[in-house]
Amino acid sequence: MPFLSSKGRKPRSARRARKPMQDNWQKIPRGRWLKCTYEKCGHEWQYFGGRKWAECPACHSIVKVAVAQRNYYRSS
Repeated sequence: MPFLSSKGRKPRSARRARKPMQDNWQKIPRGRWLKCTYEKCGHEWQYFGGRKWAECPACHSIVKVAVAQRNYYRSS
């Protein structure tokens, strides 16, 4: 055991300072406002999923979340 040769000290993992326990706050779902990138649609909706791709609820086209979010902020 490598920690026996270090003058009887405990291993570093046992000596490290531990973070205090955090409060159990309720996690509120954070939605992102998206705008469909399909030029004939342009539907705006709030997306609560955690994925990179989203489906427009109006025209059912698949859009990338980052692009649709940027499209929403540019139109506002």
